[in-house]
Amino acid sequence: MAMILEKGKVCPYAEICPYNRSLTGDEKCYGARPDRDTEFICEFVVDGKIVENAGVRLPQDKTGKMKVLME
Repeated sequence: MAMILEKGKVCPYAEICPYNRSLTGDEKCYGARPDRDTEFICEFVVDGKIVENAGVRLPQDKTGKMKVLME
């Protein structure tokens, strides 16, 4: 099951998550932001474990549901 973070709740894996740490500068995964005003669903953490090679987390993804479409 994916991890569901309530509004304002910071991801407990934010410091070690490669999907958050790979972002640069002021960018952070929205799940790692305490000022987030939306629920965040993270499919990169399943049953308390970080999924390897799950994809890319875009810093603009405010809900965890954003999908990257490639043509």
